[in-house]
Amino acid sequence: MAHVVQDPVEYIRQRPQMFLRSGRVSGQALAESIAGDSLTLTGGPVTVFRRGDWWFVGCEEDWMALPSGPSVDELFCRIVAFPEAGPNAMHSEILLTAFARDVLLKEGGTLRALKGSMPEADEARGTLLRDPRWQRAVAFRVAS
Repeated sequence: MAHVVQDPVEYIRQRPQMFLRSGRVSGQALAESIAGDSLTLTGGPVTVFRRGDWWFVGCEEDWMALPSGPSVDELFCRIVAFPEAGPNAMHSEILLTAFARDVLLKEGGTLRALKGSMPEADEARGTLLRDPRWQRAVAFRVAS
């Protein structure tokens, strides 16, 4: 009998060792997971860097726009199977919902805050908009 998870974000928060390769929540571990998804789906190039307490992952292709898959919003709120990465793999975006304090998403030329609050002048916004090659990018800060 399969176990049905009622709240996937809380389930993940309580079991980081099951969802992060290192077993520890860190900005680097989350960035590596997101970048790995992007590389699997696009082949790159993928850019990953840290500026202050913000982590950035950007790609010239939109790895989250899956033609026959879940919406971008669904990737951040539920566990989504990721068969391209292996039989038991899942998309990593929900890990940001579970463990990040702030999440900012770039889709083409637009930005939206998915989690937390960020003033318009926040440096993360400028950093995401500065590279026009990125069709998809995410910036996040890990909860302390």
